[in-house]
Amino acid sequence: MSSERYTSMFPPSAERPKSQMHWMTELQSLLVILKITLPLSVWICLGAIFQAILLLLPLSSIIKYWRFYATLPAVLFILAKSLNTVLISCNIIKNPYLPHQSLWNKRVTALVPDKAGNFPNIDEPPNKNKVAVLILGATVNHPGGYLTAPHADKFVELSDRMFNELDVLPQEETGFLGQSTLYQHNPSGTVDSYLISYWRSIESIHNYAVSPAHTDAVNWWNRESKNNGLKHIGIMHEIFEAPAGMWETVYLNFEPTMMGATSYLKKADEKGVVGGTVADMWVSPVVDASRGKLRSSRGRLGWDARRDGRE
Repeated sequence: MSSERYTSMFPPSAERPKSQMHWMTELQSLLVILKITLPLSVWICLGAIFQAILLLLPLSSIIKYWRFYATLPAVLFILAKSLNTVLISCNIIKNPYLPHQSLWNKRVTALVPDKAGNFPNIDEPPNKNKVAVLILGATVNHPGGYLTAPHADKFVELSDRMFNELDVLPQEETGFLGQSTLYQHNPSGTVDSYLISYWRSIESIHNYAVSPAHTDAVNWWNRESKNNGLKHIGIMHEIFEAPAGMWETVYLNFEPTMMGATSYLKKADEKGVVGGTVADMWVSPVVDASRGKLRSSRGRLGWDARRDGRE
């Protein structure tokens, strides 16, 4: 058996990376909340109000052709966005939307290292370690959404406490690997938010369920629900565990996301040395899948010729 292991495409980090849901700044997070909470009609009305204010200002004695200047902000915004699109499309300026340069035109996959942070050997099944997935969903069935709905602020506060805690508790104890957030508009016009997290096992998920942060959130929910104070807030969860050999991932021209955005503690070896540094390190699960058995779905599943029926 070969001793060569798969290696991450990204260098290890001495500090634990934040989960993907925490990659945005507070301002960016606020803008996302505003964007998903306020429908397009509200943004159009806000723009119309701003335009009306400019037109009503008594500027005729100060600025000649003031009505033209009142429409200038909207015109300049449209021109700037259009010009930026043209320049990027013509490869005149760099495309800021592209993923990390090392991922351009590159097929990659995410492998789950073992509890010591070691990737499988190249002649072992790539997905030799199991993984559990927890999907948490929340929705606010209220015209004010997360911004003004009753109890929504407390709900977000308790949720954030749990999510933030998972990023700092020792991974060896929790089995928590990382989490990402998705949003979708449902037919009623409200927005559902989903947090998808990855764990070592279903047992790890249930062990965290008795943590102080989660217990406080559950007690608050049960207390407020008795008074029908949370009838406009919906929550859900789904749990899955994929045993070894029954999961695989692939990403092409994609920033590390979902399982690809998790991180793993790589314990120092017997000599206490990892990459020349005497310390534990955090590694990314993203490895090159552009060649070899990782290029195909069957190969990433670790299915050999006998299972394929192609002996």
